[in-house]
Formats: sequence, C-alpha cells, structure tokens
Amino acid sequence: MLHWLINHRIGWLNYFFIYFTYLGNAGITLLIFFSFLYFFRKKSFFFGLTSSLTALILVEIFVQLGKYFIHRPRPVISLPDIQVLGPLLKYSSFPSGHSAVAFTGAVLFSYFFPRFAWIFYLLAFLVAFSRLYLGVHFPSDVLVGGTIGYFNGKIGLWLNSKWRETHEKRAD
Repeated sequence: MLHWLINHRIGWLNYFFIYFTYLGNAGITLLIFFSFLYFFRKKSFFFGLTSSLTALILVEIFVQLGKYFIHRPRPVISLPDIQVLGPLLKYSSFPSGHSAVAFTGAVLFSYFFPRFAWIFYLLAFLVAFSRLYLGVHFPSDVLVGGTIGYFNGKIGLWLNSKWRETHEKRAD
C-alpha cells in the first residue's frame, strides 16, 4: 500500500501535504485551539486549557514509550526505494506522533465546537494520511497514533471534568 501511494503522488499535493502535516505539531495545534477557545468560548477557556494540556501530556508519554520500546525504523530505512518528501526523519517510526496529536485535537475541538466535528476529524485524517503520503510512516504507525490520540483526548476531557466536579463540590 505504501509503495502504491508513493508511486502515485500528484505534484501539487506534494506541496500541500508537506505543509499540511504541520497541523499535527502539538505547538501549532495548541495555538490554534487556544485561539479558538479565546475568541469563541471564553467561558470554557480554562477547562479547554487544562484538558488539552492533560491530553497532550498523555499523548506524548504514550508516543515516546512506543518509540522507545518498539524501535520500528522509518520506511526509508526499511524500504530503501521509498522517497521521502520533506525532512528525512531517522528516529523510531511507531507510533505516529503527528497522527496522535491530530486526533487529540479533533476530540478537543469537537467537544467545544460539536457542530463542526466532521471537519475536525477530516483534518485529523488528512494529517494522518499526510504522514503516509510523505513516506515517513507505515499505515500501522498512523493507525495506532490516531487511536492513542483519540483516547487520550477523551481521557483528558474526562479527567478534567472529574477534577472540576470535585473542586465545585468543595466550593459548596
């Protein structure tokens, strides 16, 4: 599948995915998320801030543990005929951190802006797909990364809602 995808790249999509993949960067995702909360959901800003930081800390822990213990080489190392678009990454491939962050972002954005959930999940899917298209991950890397991100987004929201409930009860 990866070979087929890479052998059927389309010129203008190359540039699109080289830049689009940056939406899976935690710093960029947080900046966009905090901006949306600040301008459109000010009353929920603190809850969104703590939920997103909790979720992304969990994502980082699980992704780094996966990379540390599994040591899967990047496709360019395992399959030397793969041509990477963008920077050549050499550290472990499994799981995809960009996919994890993208799906964490989709969960968080969807919680605060449910009407647009389909857009956020589509963007997350495109970030995950970009990692394949660029030749920097195997399909299982992005699948597991996306799953880690999805569940840690849910856990981050749940933990912070429990924390908020506890502190509201204490205030009464």
